[in-house]
Order: sequence, then C-alpha cells, then structure tokens
Amino acid sequence: MAEAVVKRVLLVFAMRAEAEPLIQALGLTEDSPAKIVGPAPCVTFSGVHDGLDIHVVWNGTDKDTGVDNVGTVPAALSTYLAVMAFKPDVVISAGTSGGFKAQGASIGDVFLGSAVINHDRRIPLPNFDKYGIGYALCHATPGQIGRVPLLCVKAVTDIVDGDRPTGEEFLENLHAAAAALQATLPRVLSYLGGRKLAEL
Repeated sequence: MAEAVVKRVLLVFAMRAEAEPLIQALGLTEDSPAKIVGPAPCVTFSGVHDGLDIHVVWNGTDKDTGVDNVGTVPAALSTYLAVMAFKPDVVISAGTSGGFKAQGASIGDVFLGSAVINHDRRIPLPNFDKYGIGYALCHATPGQIGRVPLLCVKAVTDIVDGDRPTGEEFLENLHAAAAALQATLPRVLSYLGGRKLAEL
C-alpha cells in the first residue's frame, strides 16, 4: 500500500458552513444520483482538482432540529459510508476546532493533526482504556475505517483555555475559520496529488 499513488481524496466535514467555501472554490457538484442513499443524512460532492478525484462528505442535517449533524457518531457514519462508496486513497478530516492559547493557537490558525484521541469516551476497565481513548496516529498511518490513511486539517474557531464562552466565540469565528481552511485545503490537495503514500 505504501507504493500506492494518491489519486482519490475524501474530505469529511461536520458542518455545511465548514465545507461550503471549499466546495465552491473547487467547483464541486452535489452527487446526483446520491452516492450514499438514505436513510443516512450525509451529502456528497465530487469533482477534480489538480488531477485528483476529490470527494466531500458533509454529515447533513438532523431531520428533527434542522441543525448540522456534529459529533463522533455522525462523523463515523459519514466517513464509513463515504469510504465504502468512494474507495479513497486518503481521508482528510477537515473542519474547525477549539485551540489552546497555552499551545500557541490563535483564532483562524490552521493545524495539521498528528494524532486523534477520542476525548469523550473513557472506559475504566483493564485493557479497555487505550481502546476507549482511541488514540491513533495520523498522516500515512492507516486509520480504523477501511485502513485508509487519515490526515486531520482543522481551523481554530475558539480558544478553549481563553476567557470567552466557547459557544459565543465559535459562532463569531466560524466563517473566518472556514475561509482560512479553504485557503489551506487546496494547497494540501495539490501536495497530495500523485505522491506515494510512503511520501506523506
């Protein structure tokens, strides 16, 4: 697999506001007919950028409240279904996140994650602690879903260890962070195109 060349990339977004700037900038179109059929609420978009087949999956909206499906369960479902549908060479978990001032983060900074940790799933049983936290390296290390390499590219919307309420700061900065993300993601995609997985 390390000799495989990157030709197809899947980007996963929780919120439409995070995905929309990239969808527009790359001229991606909503897949019709749908590549992932209901009852899954996720929506996919596809196109080509710098010779790469680009696919975006957005988690969709909750049918009862109309808000974006955010959180680990919608992300896992959308990612799994999109990996099965598109067979990507690389998955990019893209979107926004909180950042830590103590670590040097500022609003609008874009970070490439080196690992992911499931911070809200603690299982205090012998041998289940590592599974519960779900620590996994990113980059060219295959993730759990389909053993596809995972990259995480996140723009900071709020400062976790700051003085302002997180929700207020998030809403104030969501569109600016999404714009910063859109400015970065095309460069990440151009870098990936035609590279061997071992080069990532």
